[in-house]
Amino acid sequence: MSFKSRLNAFLVGLCLSVTLLAVDAGAASSSDRIIDENDLEKIYAKTGPIVEAIGRMNVGCTVTHLGNGIAITAGHCFVSSPFHGIRSAGSCESRRYDIKWGVTYTQDAGYLGSKCVKVLAIELNQERDYAILRVNPVPPRHLKVEFEHEIAVGDTISIFSHPSMRPLEWSSYCGVEGFFEQSKGNQFRYSCDTEGGSSGASVLNKEEAIVGIHNYYNAELNRNGATKISSTPLRVFLSNL
Repeated sequence: MSFKSRLNAFLVGLCLSVTLLAVDAGAASSSDRIIDENDLEKIYAKTGPIVEAIGRMNVGCTVTHLGNGIAITAGHCFVSSPFHGIRSAGSCESRRYDIKWGVTYTQDAGYLGSKCVKVLAIELNQERDYAILRVNPVPPRHLKVEFEHEIAVGDTISIFSHPSMRPLEWSSYCGVEGFFEQSKGNQFRYSCDTEGGSSGASVLNKEEAIVGIHNYYNAELNRNGATKISSTPLRVFLSNL
């Protein structure tokens, strides 16, 4: 089956243009929280796969490169109103969406700047919140994605992100505690710490492979949450690389 056929098979629902209404770092903070004590740790390394594959978007979100210019972040970094179905938002060539890669406490200017060229797929509703992008120039490093192991309660995870647009920080480890009922099992919850600007960050397992996209805070449970990477169309895009 061709790439186009596989993509069309996955994109059941709407495939309409979306007006990009960026959420700034302050607005994004409503979906990110410190849970109990602050466990965030500053990152000082100048190089390495994680440092070079994670970027900070001007609008105030965290982005991860997955190879050949394909990257992921949260859908609410681009649109402000929930909608049903998967959409292609088209061009995102605005300075608001420019990305600096490798911003750490010893390299606050990063090592590379990229533009968001196109939003390939985006979804924003109570079940899923993600955006799949194409960026250019292409960062030299990328993180791998875990599609084979379905995320489960008890799995150890952590998050590298740009909380409040600061240089890269690490959440420390926490465990998957369950799934949000309203998400139909597509969003899982945890107590890893985040702040505004962490939205869109990759949730990593112990092998530093991506299992989710951080995007959510539930006030009733006082837990942060992420969309399962396996519930997005990302596999289709990566299979064409």
